[in-house]
Amino acid sequence: VSDLEKKIVSQPYYSSQSTYPPRYYQRNAVNRTVEAIARGQQRLLLVMATGTGKTYTAFQIVYRLLRSDLKKRILYLADRNILVDQSILQDFAPLEKTIYKVDFSDKECLSKIASHEVNFALYHQMVGQNDEEHFKQIPAEYFDLIIVDECHRGPGQRRRRLRRLRPL
Repeated sequence: VSDLEKKIVSQPYYSSQSTYPPRYYQRNAVNRTVEAIARGQQRLLLVMATGTGKTYTAFQIVYRLLRSDLKKRILYLADRNILVDQSILQDFAPLEKTIYKVDFSDKECLSKIASHEVNFALYHQMVGQNDEEHFKQIPAEYFDLIIVDECHRGPGQRRRRLRRLRPL
């Protein structure tokens, strides 16, 4: 185990008086995911049952990876506004100053993406109306980490086209 791996894996969980510590299965999921990423694994699939705190688990992974400086640009994709809004306002609230909800109708969208560590977006927003492919405005492989929430529900064709955003 390298010093870099130790630094990444030893990052503490986020905690405050208004949050609860991760449950044992969330801790296992976070630890295994962070360890795999520290070892250089590029693609991971986390499968958790309904109501087990998937978004909270994703937040803890993101928090630890940001603190370790291994990941600096993160994209969180979802298929519905309610999932994005709920994630930003609840589980990811401690990172509120580093979060941007992608809005391609905003002329400063690309500079806002660049100035935030964690960007939240919808599949269909990244592709746009009439297959405009807004995501092509973002350099390929710009993001260090991409989290796809509810990946089984996103439209397959859009998901395949978004693969060019994949991290290195």
